[in-house]
Amino acid sequence: MNAPTRHVVVVGGTGGIGRAIALRFATGGCTVHLLGRKLATVTEAAEEIAKESGANIVPAECDIERPESIVNTFAAIPRIDVLVNAAGSIPRKSLLETTPEDWRSGWLGKVFGAVDTSRVACKRMRETGGGVIVNIIGIAGVKLNPKSIMTTTANATLISFTEALGAESVDWGVRVVGINPGMTATPRVAEMAAGRGGDAYAKLLADLPFKRMAGADEIAECTWFLASEHARYISGTVIDVDGGTRWRV
Repeated sequence: MNAPTRHVVVVGGTGGIGRAIALRFATGGCTVHLLGRKLATVTEAAEEIAKESGANIVPAECDIERPESIVNTFAAIPRIDVLVNAAGSIPRKSLLETTPEDWRSGWLGKVFGAVDTSRVACKRMRETGGGVIVNIIGIAGVKLNPKSIMTTTANATLISFTEALGAESVDWGVRVVGINPGMTATPRVAEMAAGRGGDAYAKLLADLPFKRMAGADEIAECTWFLASEHARYISGTVIDVDGGTRWRV
């Protein structure tokens, strides 16, 4: 008898790492529920991934900054076997460049969004026999960066959240894990890096492990592994996928 199709919810899967993750699960035979704030954008991305993978991609509008939106959207999903939190982008600023509003708006999607989706998913998974939550966080939570203090603090918070929740969630049959990507070759990161200028950008790449950024597909493969039965004894763990950048001067 064939195993039932896994239902995978990807938050923030319309571009970059999130899109690569959605594509990996789709090509792996899963039903992928793609969530985003703008339905038109999510639908377009879902159609592209479905065409590329030949799989069933279900788009849904969900504003993770509003807890009631998460509850309503998740309730419409028949089953949640895997939740991937890959949403949230926070501006690079040092402390004195920030305002109280910057902190609150930046953390709504990145931190509180992941906390709220995890809470709803854990309840569902506990009722249906278990599941896996994978939080895509960021290496700035380990290699602290005062010039991007909101990001580095948010990532450090999510690392602690993932580790703490993952220690308890196993009692419900739920594994919670995370990934800290280093610099990854997404359109957004490439645009940021290019803004440094020609020579500075070349130096940035030369200083990276293997003389390159990670590929979004490499982060996706790690996510696939962590959500698989091969990682069934891994919970409360966050894996750094940065080629060792965090230890380089």
